[in-house]
This record gives sequence, C-alpha cells and structure tokens, in this order.
Amino acid sequence: MYKIALSLVFLLTLCACTASGDDATQNKENPTTEEQATTETGNNNEQNDGVENNEEDSDGSDNESKDNDEKTGETDKTNEDNTLTNETVINILPNLEKRFMTVVQSADENGKISNFSTIEELTRHFSEIMSQQVARAYATTYFQEKGDGLYVIAMDAPTWFKADEPFEISQEKGGTYTVIQEQQNEMIGHVKMYYTLVNTNGNWIVEDIRQESLNQ
Repeated sequence: MYKIALSLVFLLTLCACTASGDDATQNKENPTTEEQATTETGNNNEQNDGVENNEEDSDGSDNESKDNDEKTGETDKTNEDNTLTNETVINILPNLEKRFMTVVQSADENGKISNFSTIEELTRHFSEIMSQQVARAYATTYFQEKGDGLYVIAMDAPTWFKADEPFEISQEKGGTYTVIQEQQNEMIGHVKMYYTLVNTNGNWIVEDIRQESLNQ
C-alpha cells in the first residue's frame, strides 16, 4: 500500500513537471502582451525615424532648390545691370559735360580754378566717371597747372554727347559698349562721336572717346 502511494506521488509530480514545461514552452512561443507592446513600440519608432529622415531630406532638397533660385536671380540681375540701355546712356554721358563745366565755371576772371590746385587732383575728380586715361587727357588738355594754382586754358570745349539727338549702341566683346552719335554744326563740322563704356563693379565708366570727321 505504501509503494502504491509513492507511485501515485511520483506520477503526480511527473505530470506537474510536464505541465510546467509545456507552459514554459507555450509562454516562450507566445510572448506576453508587454513584450508585444515593446516590440511594436520599437517598430513604430523605426518607422517614425524613417519618416523624419524623409522629411529632413525633403527640407534639404527644398533649401537647395531655394538657394539655386536665389543664385539664378542674382545672375539675372547681374546680367541686367551689365546691359547698357538707351536710358542708361542718357543718364551717364551728359555727366561728362556737367562735371567738366562745373570746374570751368568755378574759375575767376583770370581763369584760376578755386576747387582744385593741381592736375592730379583734377584727374582724380574726373576719373570718378571716366577712365584714368580719358580723365588725364581732359585735365592736361584744357587746364594748366601753375605755381599758384590751376588755370583754365582758353580754347574750344570738347564735343559733348547730345541726349536729345539720335544715337546707336554697339555691343563689343568683354561687356564693352560703344555709343555712336553723329553731330554737325559750324564749329565742329560733320563728325561721328564714339563713346566707349564699360561696367566696373556696378558702375558705368567712360573708357574712351573718339571723334571721326565726316567732312568731304
């Protein structure tokens, strides 16, 4: 009877161990709700990271496109500023006469200039709107430096551009333009004037002036 009782205890213990093993196996195969939630959260985070990366890439592309548009706009503006138009010519070339005559009209009855005392000073003043070569030619041709100052030389003034008369614009190489205008009067006869302009750092400068006689 005692042996039978031991046998029953052994069988019950064996069954209990088997059941525990089966439960452990089942629990291992079927993760808990907490484990499932953790796994799903990790997957969602990975998906969110991917979405954020895509958004960052999209933002980078938009910024790059904006930068390209800005650069294109700057290039278009630069090209527009470097194109010589009729309006620009009319605004620039008359300044040659204005600047020159302002100096001449500052002279006293003896022809002495009040605002400048040397050829170098006058050349610098003229070179703000014309090349150094043209400025120097104007200063040395029409003015004389003496011991007590600068004087106007009595002679005919240069042939000035006439804004109210027809002219042509010819585009040369390297962004240089030549303004061509014919003029005719008793003093100068029949001539063709050539004013060469170039854009330097956003400012138009008269690079050269030539005069061609058309008299026969």
